[in-house]
Amino acid sequence: MFFSRFIYIFKDIFASKFMSGIIQIDSIRAFEQYPSYLILYELEDDVSNTLQIPIRNIPKLRYTFGKLIYKSVSNFYVKRKKPEGFIFSIMMTPDYHRIYINKTNVIPYIIDYWKRYDEMFEKYFVHFPVVYISGLEVFEYLKAKKTKVNIKHLPLSVSDKLLSVFNDKKEKTIHIINVGRKNKIIDAYIKQYLLKYPDTNYVHREMENGENIYYSTINGKIGRLESRNDLLQTLSQSKIAIVTSPGIDGGEQRTTGFNPVTPRVFEAAIGKCYMIGRYEENKEFYDFGLDKLVEIPTSYDDFEIMVNQKLNTPFNLDEKYNAFLQANLNSKRIEKLVIDLK
Repeated sequence: MFFSRFIYIFKDIFASKFMSGIIQIDSIRAFEQYPSYLILYELEDDVSNTLQIPIRNIPKLRYTFGKLIYKSVSNFYVKRKKPEGFIFSIMMTPDYHRIYINKTNVIPYIIDYWKRYDEMFEKYFVHFPVVYISGLEVFEYLKAKKTKVNIKHLPLSVSDKLLSVFNDKKEKTIHIINVGRKNKIIDAYIKQYLLKYPDTNYVHREMENGENIYYSTINGKIGRLESRNDLLQTLSQSKIAIVTSPGIDGGEQRTTGFNPVTPRVFEAAIGKCYMIGRYEENKEFYDFGLDKLVEIPTSYDDFEIMVNQKLNTPFNLDEKYNAFLQANLNSKRIEKLVIDLK
């Protein structure tokens, strides 16, 4: 309802001001369906519907060809085109800039940025009019480095349309769920917990032949969760969701120490799951208000107490979760884009 009113109120502004600037959204959804990307495609859809601009699906061949061209010409001068209108492009990592090796009219939105991208970022993103960064840690890091790239901070968000899932009532038949990458400390706690409480229905993800396959400790192999709705409905049936920072407890090498808030907290909130896990308590953690939503055990005993309390307590954080989601809806981020890019 709110999203529909938002579209109606701002339609004239978009048409007269913004539409003349951004002419399309580029998407890699045609060849990349990894679960972490799906929340980004929802943002693409919402931007497209709100601003009434098309989504162009980039073929995998173009991305592959872009990698070859990038390797061939990265050390040479490239003449860049200056066409009319801008392209909005959500990039999971800065690597995707190579799709636009000769363009200057792209507005990237970067989700995962690690320090190994520093040199590439300064060399190739300085040509873009503005670059949005999702992680607050990364944004402040780049500002402190006095980057020459024109950057703005745009935090992660969740689609307004998913509030209908949040408002649905589901029977909670899954005790604990972990739909993401496993944290070694929490994983050890869970294994110890399952030995003591073998009747616990724990649903978790395993990588098999490059695919995400889900298993239940009670019901066995679940298989793939084929759609975004399958994932969210499964979370809605879960009492506790495991959420973790990507750059701690062994993840430091991959993320070079950055710990952005991940899509998992939004998905767990939509599913009305209590959240337990390991999170770096940085500024972004507090800015999102996760200190009020995520419980962080410091030992196995803490973990066991938290889990047992949550399993025996009907979900009672509706107001806090609703406030968290309302503050971080895609419509709020789109409104910011409109203001920034007038």
